[in-house]
Amino acid sequence: MAGAVASRMLLAGSFVRPGETEADELTERTLVRLLHPAIGNEIRSGLPNVQVAQTQMAMALLEAVPEQDWGKADPSGRDHIAGHTLGDAGSLPQLLTHPGLFVHADPVPLR
Repeated sequence: MAGAVASRMLLAGSFVRPGETEADELTERTLVRLLHPAIGNEIRSGLPNVQVAQTQMAMALLEAVPEQDWGKADPSGRDHIAGHTLGDAGSLPQLLTHPGLFVHADPVPLR
């Protein structure tokens, strides 16, 4: 998503701010954050089915965990997956079957 935002920064730049930069031996990326929660609310209001969208995001994040090892998971996805599962997706019980998540995720955004 960050790449999509970056390619459209003229339009989106007023609504996002750079977050932390993550780097590994192959890539470096800067995460972006919405300036205000109301922007996210406005985006969600335009979706035909928010529950389906949240479920798809949560499932994509779960499927992206290498070998189901949360220690190898993308830090951003790992730290924010609870927000997608707890919210409109309603799949938090499934997430609770992944105890490794709670060992590796940043507790502040996870909470």
